[in-house]
Amino acid sequence: PSRFPGSENAGDFQDNVFLCKSSYHIRFSTNLNTYVSFVTFQKNASNQIEMRSKKKFHPVNVLIPVFLLLLTSCSSSAQDAGFADVRPGGLAEFLETNNAVIIDVRTPREWDGGKVETALTINLSHRGFNDAIAELDRDVTYLVYCNSGNRSRIASARMVNMGFKNVYNYDGSHFQIRREYEELRNHQSR
Repeated sequence: PSRFPGSENAGDFQDNVFLCKSSYHIRFSTNLNTYVSFVTFQKNASNQIEMRSKKKFHPVNVLIPVFLLLLTSCSSSAQDAGFADVRPGGLAEFLETNNAVIIDVRTPREWDGGKVETALTINLSHRGFNDAIAELDRDVTYLVYCNSGNRSRIASARMVNMGFKNVYNYDGSHFQIRREYEELRNHQSR
């Protein structure tokens, strides 16, 4: 293939232009968008030359911005939602500096498998969750946990939306918080 005449002056808009027989294959990029355009010159019934163009959008150019959007939305901090995270391994330090009420937002079936012994149990999936939360003192500090940290994050955001000021999400599993809590209790009883 030969270079399309004049394409060397096309600037950033046209990266590659090739002439193959009766058609030009043009690939050009603009910021995050890459298109491949096939320009074909054909004679019509009146023996005039017509130009036909067909652009093909590359799906990769849709995936990159979507990936970046997901990355930034997933990396948004709990603080952006109005609550803070307590990381696994940080429970003892958190409870030493905060007189917090612990809330388990898992289901009753999950509670039967074990929970932090002093935790309030308020099922996030139950339709009465908001009513139960509304009865709590808004000036108290709360630490919310669940099975993996997802439901507790939702519950923490709901609590903040309901006017609670001191809400913390345990950003780990219920196994981690139970182990940490039991270790803390054992250490305090010595």
